[in-house]
Amino acid sequence: MNEQRLQAYNQLIQTLLDCPSKEEPEIFAANTELLDADFVQVVAAAEHFAQQGEENTASPVYSVS
Repeated sequence: MNEQRLQAYNQLIQTLLDCPSKEEPEIFAANTELLDADFVQVVAAAEHFAQQGEENTASPVYSVS
């Protein structure tokens, strides 16, 4: 996974976190090219770190560089 792709994933995650409720389906539909196994791994890793109380490790995943 290259840096540009990772930034695109981060942008999508941030957009989803910031969007009003019920807009998620439209956001996913507009970004289908990013919905792949690597995206799932990025989200899962961030969730794992957040659940372990390692917000400093998870937060870069949720922010756009």
